[in-house]
Amino acid sequence: MTHIAIREKLFIPEAVQKCVGREMPLKDWRGQLASWVQSFRAKNVGAHLITCSDESERENTNAFNEIIADTILPKLKQGLSSPFRTANLGSRYEWYSIRIAEDHFAGFSKDPKLMLISFCSHAGKYTLDDRPAFGQFFRYSTPSSACGAINAFLSGSHLPFTIDYDAALGMFGVDRKSMLLNPKVVRERHKSLYTAIATTGLQTMMLLIDIFDYAEQTQTMYLITNVVTINQPGEDTCIVCGLHLAEKSEGAMDVRYFGIGDDPSRYRIADKGGLVTITRADGFVDFAERIDPREVALSYLRPSVNLSAGGRSALRKLTSLVSQRQRPTAREVSQSLLTFLEADTVHALFYFYLAGLLDVHYYEEVVELVISAHDHLPANIVSVITSVKRRLFGEIDLLLYAKKLVEIINA
Repeated sequence: MTHIAIREKLFIPEAVQKCVGREMPLKDWRGQLASWVQSFRAKNVGAHLITCSDESERENTNAFNEIIADTILPKLKQGLSSPFRTANLGSRYEWYSIRIAEDHFAGFSKDPKLMLISFCSHAGKYTLDDRPAFGQFFRYSTPSSACGAINAFLSGSHLPFTIDYDAALGMFGVDRKSMLLNPKVVRERHKSLYTAIATTGLQTMMLLIDIFDYAEQTQTMYLITNVVTINQPGEDTCIVCGLHLAEKSEGAMDVRYFGIGDDPSRYRIADKGGLVTITRADGFVDFAERIDPREVALSYLRPSVNLSAGGRSALRKLTSLVSQRQRPTAREVSQSLLTFLEADTVHALFYFYLAGLLDVHYYEEVVELVISAHDHLPANIVSVITSVKRRLFGEIDLLLYAKKLVEIINA
């Protein structure tokens, strides 16, 4: 399918595009989004709302429920409609959540459906030297960081949710964290907002990988919005950062995107009458492509992998199986993995994850391995393989396998 055909099929109205980058009232955005969703005339509409656990997101969730859930979603029970919800520290995507949400709403109707996924980060807004600054919110009349998870990440804390942020902001080999911490690239007053914008967009790549690995219960088109809620003393506002439409077709995924993108060094901010606008130095990102999300990630990794002849042979075999949508056996994977390990342990495991040979749930374990110090690789590898073995490599004797891995690494 051509880019033009995808653009026509996955059409983003001009009125919706004009919302991107503008700070606007929450209800205005939710109303615009509701109109867009209704324009699809889908017989079944489901929704997945992803927010931070922070209590300051109450206005955002209220607006979503009142304007979208109550008017568009099917009745969960008499008099009540609701999106599927994820609320955690930093509004991070949780693997498999879209699969559960899709399965739930497929129970309403077997008709093709539209799934609305709303990623919502947040940032407190305050005045500093008569100009807007972000990252602080007067919570119960007391100055407090918002988002607290983003503040912890930017402050160098090493906690489970900050590890996820590190992984997301380093996706595709781009060191966005260094950009955010460099005052020559991102001003201190904008750091929290720019982090929220970048991370909410990058979480969508994880969602797309999860969708791609999943066979829906009913035919589904996905409408994904990336939004940053702006917490402040008066009514909260929001900034729409990006819009995705996605639909699987012919073994790949057709994706349309319009938005600010995930490169903080390109963001530009202006203050107009107390409301900010965010643009890019080179204009908004606007593309329509047929992609395999794993293949996109693999393209960044391949040049750095130096494989032996045996490794290349194993790769061809496994790639063939994956392209035919056949699940390799545990023994095929393990034997090839040992061959890969002779070339490059870290990249081998990461490659196997991206190639679809390790389940998507091992994202955290594999990324943690990739960023770990090389001195600690043997222990980390045994830990990762222990986790993988429990759920995938059931036929392999764990102790012998772990021992073999350590022997290869230490050889």
